[in-house]
Amino acid sequence: GNAAIGDLMTELEAVVQGARGDWPAVRALLEKAPLAAFKPESQNRATVDALLGRALVETHDPARAVPVLEHALFLATGVVYTGDSANYLVPGASFALARALWDSGGDRVRARRLAARAAELAVPADRPAIETWLAAHPG
Repeated sequence: GNAAIGDLMTELEAVVQGARGDWPAVRALLEKAPLAAFKPESQNRATVDALLGRALVETHDPARAVPVLEHALFLATGVVYTGDSANYLVPGASFALARALWDSGGDRVRARRLAARAAELAVPADRPAIETWLAAHPG
């Protein structure tokens, strides 16, 4: 129910904040999370999918990350979000999807397009990492 979802989101926030890059811990939490409890088209589900997708990329499982990140972006750029509410989610999910596509042997042209878009939308502190990746992954 909603209480369980609230508890999960609180625990997830604590793990993400506390882990500071401990992506195996984030992945472990999310892989045991009751994702079916989320409404399929909710902001919480989009956030969870974006984080799980990033965790899968960071723990070297790009093929599994692709559909998860595709879903996160679908939600974040679709009916769930309007206006500025997706701004924090779209760049990170786009860049993670770019990396997942590239690393899993997927569409490299699309991967570069996603990363370039992520660089445009990202907060200034996140841009150098994306630009470095783009330079290292030429079309």
